[in-house]
Amino acid sequence: LQFLYLIEHGGGGGWAGRVKARLLAHPPHAEEMEAWLVIVIVISLLLPLGALCYWRAWKNRLQVKRDHKALEVAIQSTPRRYEDFPRPVPYTIVHNHFMGGWVQVVTGSVGQESSSYDVYDVVLHSVDAIFKGTRQGWNRDYKAAQMIYGDTAAAAVARSMIHAEHNTLHRQRGVQRVTAGGLGNGAAVIALIHAGVKSHRRTFFTYVVLADGTWRFSATGKEKLKDGLSKHAVHANAARELIYAGEFHFDIDGMALVLDNNSGTFAPSKALLPELFRLFSANFPGLAIRCCDREDAFLLEAQRRIYTDEKDVAWDDTSLIEMLHATKETPLLAGSRSGNTRIGSV
Repeated sequence: LQFLYLIEHGGGGGWAGRVKARLLAHPPHAEEMEAWLVIVIVISLLLPLGALCYWRAWKNRLQVKRDHKALEVAIQSTPRRYEDFPRPVPYTIVHNHFMGGWVQVVTGSVGQESSSYDVYDVVLHSVDAIFKGTRQGWNRDYKAAQMIYGDTAAAAVARSMIHAEHNTLHRQRGVQRVTAGGLGNGAAVIALIHAGVKSHRRTFFTYVVLADGTWRFSATGKEKLKDGLSKHAVHANAARELIYAGEFHFDIDGMALVLDNNSGTFAPSKALLPELFRLFSANFPGLAIRCCDREDAFLLEAQRRIYTDEKDVAWDDTSLIEMLHATKETPLLAGSRSGNTRIGSV
């Protein structure tokens, strides 16, 4: 009605006058007027309806935001049993030829052992479920640990050097070759570490179990350089706490993997050795496992034999294969090469 009033009384100027002149020159037919009237009526009804719907939608959103504290959500979960977790357990090995060659030159063992220094990463499951969030902090009573984790400038420099050494050992590019695969059973673990035999002699391995479930280890020895490369702080990348740490070896006589808590840097509690046993039993079925305290007489005798007895029993590949056949769980070794990476399964 306002539109028609402006046209009727708008005079001759402006847009109202131009519209009035056009209507007088070309008067619309009755059918056209009815059609336009219907369109105007429909639009007049739809616009308020749309605005009402839009307002109600925003009102609901605002109501949800305003009352979000009263919203309750119930989640029920059932923990998975250890045997329900998928296998094989994944692993990677970084074959560091630079460090391996350096160790051979310094120790005078060129040509007597593998040309690479190998660092193993195995991703374990059920770590938090078994240890229930327990962590082992660094040993504040151990002088060597104080030199790494203390609040002094020298300790900060030591941690920087450990970070650099860790990155060098675990760098998966350059001259390093990487092997990746999975461990399906206990015999696969024995094959992975070659029954604990390096250069036809038994050896100890230094290991850590990190908060993310990684079981990281490498061979250690009485040589200072090899012992330095396998330090727990290096494997942990100077982390201030972890799940567990120590050394392990393979007992050929008892056909068992022997793990201990022999770590001065972290000094893990022997009260958690049962949890350590449960963790490895859950991840590697069929593997005989023995967990010992660092002061256990059995462990001390094994250290004496492996570190000091030059007549310790030497094994070859034939003996290893015969031993794996005796377990009736001989693993299948398969894989394919892609560049510097070997992907396979055990």
